[in-house]
Amino acid sequence: LAQGRGRQVCHTHTSRTHRSVPRPRAAMARTLAAVVAAAVVAARADEVCRNGECADAVELMQVRSSSGTASIEGTAPPAGSFGPHAVGTHMWAKKTWGDIVAATQTGVAGEMCETLTPGVCGEDGVCSGDFGPTECKEGKCVCPEGYCAEDGKCWPKDASSCSKDTGGTCWSFHCDATRGPTNCEDKKCLCQEGHCAWKGACMPVTDTGGTCHLVACDESRGPPEAVTCHNGKCICKEGYVAVEGKCKQL
Repeated sequence: LAQGRGRQVCHTHTSRTHRSVPRPRAAMARTLAAVVAAAVVAARADEVCRNGECADAVELMQVRSSSGTASIEGTAPPAGSFGPHAVGTHMWAKKTWGDIVAATQTGVAGEMCETLTPGVCGEDGVCSGDFGPTECKEGKCVCPEGYCAEDGKCWPKDASSCSKDTGGTCWSFHCDATRGPTNCEDKKCLCQEGHCAWKGACMPVTDTGGTCHLVACDESRGPPEAVTCHNGKCICKEGYVAVEGKCKQL
């Protein structure tokens, strides 16, 4: 009887020990999900490259990754989700004004703000768009108010530093297509509403200023097909721009 009870106790202890060993399935699933996500990002970059924007594809991925604004199509939560870690859907594939401002966090450091660029004004008193938004002063290209010079370019201090002037001129009431959505006013190519000028082109503004940390984006920010919650912010989807805090279709 004692031997039988001993075998029973030993068997029970062995079974409990066996059941307590954690199975690595959850860890393997997380690893697999990470690999798939990385592959999706790489595929997205390849898609952008095939569309002729390869020069900016990797940079854009890096900026949105470091600023917490990277979007992976197909892996986002269901529509209407919210929270500080929500991943937006159908976001702009090209650079937006928000991406430029996010790059400022690494492009402009410290409290000192240098405004002088290496640029020299042309004979017409206009600076090259390669230096970002600039003004011609005493023959030199300097950053306007709200911008700081870093690595030879003028970077916006924050989202409010939005210039409409692309630096382009329009003598026949039409601006070059490379300027983006523009209007010809007083022979100047100015960005249309919902856009900010950057390096001679108009960038879409997508941040409505609304938040979605605790609840989904308010309908005042736009309909579900226009706005998405991304990292706690109400962001306009591709094809829409933020105008007075609401997503408007282009």
